Amino acid sequence: MEKILQVDATITTRCRLQIVQDVYEKLDTNYRNKLSESCFGSLLRLKDIKLASQVIHQLLLRKLRTNKKEVWFKIGEKNTKFGLEEFILVTGLNAGDENDVDKTLGEECRIVKEYFRNSGGKITKGDAYNAFVICKKRKSDKYKLGLIVILAYVLWATEENTYIDLWWLDLVDDLDRFETYPWGKFSFEYTISIFKREMGDKLKSSDVGGESRCRYSLHGFPLAIMIWAFEAIPTLGMKFGMKYPDVIPRMVAWEMPKRLTSAAIENVLNSKELEVNSTLIPTEAELEEAYWKELKPIVEEDESVSYHSEGDEAEQDAEPQHAYHEESPRAAQPPQRDFEINIEDLLRTEIEKLEGRLQAVISTRLDRVEKKVDRLVELAVAGRFHPATSAFDGATSSTAYVPENEPKDELEKEVGFDDVTDVHAAERKSELTLSDTI
Repeated sequence: MEKILQVDATITTRCRLQIVQDVYEKLDTNYRNKLSESCFGSLLRLKDIKLASQVIHQLLLRKLRTNKKEVWFKIGEKNTKFGLEEFILVTGLNAGDENDVDKTLGEECRIVKEYFRNSGGKITKGDAYNAFVICKKRKSDKYKLGLIVILAYVLWATEENTYIDLWWLDLVDDLDRFETYPWGKFSFEYTISIFKREMGDKLKSSDVGGESRCRYSLHGFPLAIMIWAFEAIPTLGMKFGMKYPDVIPRMVAWEMPKRLTSAAIENVLNSKELEVNSTLIPTEAELEEAYWKELKPIVEEDESVSYHSEGDEAEQDAEPQHAYHEESPRAAQPPQRDFEINIEDLLRTEIEKLEGRLQAVISTRLDRVEKKVDRLVELAVAGRFHPATSAFDGATSSTAYVPENEPKDELEKEVGFDDVTDVHAAERKSELTLSDTI
């Protein structure tokens, strides 16, 4: 395993998840229900979960390649991808076609005129929050401003004095258009900006105890990165979090009330028996969700470009770079077979899952057969079971006679191989056993 040079970091998270509940509580009952059913409604269903920024830092140190569409990491001996598809499976946000939006709108917007008339067209996140809190003119406008606050503080989280885009305020005035806008794609592109910078540029000259230290902020919606890491690296997720079965989108399924240390995360990622998925595979339920059906991939003209954001100059970086890999500050490009290897890993993972499902089905069916045999023996002993002759070939067969008031399910109910409910139940039982062991 390639050794990773650890760089201590002081990380600031700008994403304020608690503000979703704050907005909710300041609305009346009708608009609370409306928020719960809105495009941001899943944020209200988040369980008790703490964002572990050090998980993202450890990923950053293992970054291979970044472009507009995705980020690749080397975790242990395997490569894994965080792209728009993974982000949408985690968040459940819309990433469909971008509807017609005039992003050149200025101070002529109605909401700007009514609530930010002295802003000069420059409205910060804090300005938007204050306008939401004091808004009493129209309940509908208070709700609309609440959506803007959630967007600015959670999905597009950045510095407090950052100006929001005025076209948001025009778009939210038409709730139908606002609801269908691809905020998932919008948030994803901003969230992965941290991986588009070279960490070397962020290292400070100060030397703490002989070790390197850097400082940076996480923007966008970094919780999605952490949840993806729990899904893509099950060893990590099972160690620190708890996942509830059959809950989507995936960020709503996870609970992690405790804070994590960098050392604990590093120990898991450096373990020899590390399970890593190359990508996330949608479940049957997720395949039926609108956020997956309507997803439109990001088009990247030149995938060899690594981007810097917020004023940094763009850098042409055709070769993927390992961040802080000892003795290889600029690693050679992975061979072309990497894609084939990732596909092989993906197929192997799916085959292993199928084998597990088959074993669960077989075990369930065998248990049923044993119960039926035991029941037949009981009937025979009780004198309610006797042989009968088959009209087809004269062979002797067995027929059980059960009184009308006795349940027939044990003898007659025969669930087929595709009994999904039983398969999932068996899988859940298996997962619970695993979790208890860990």
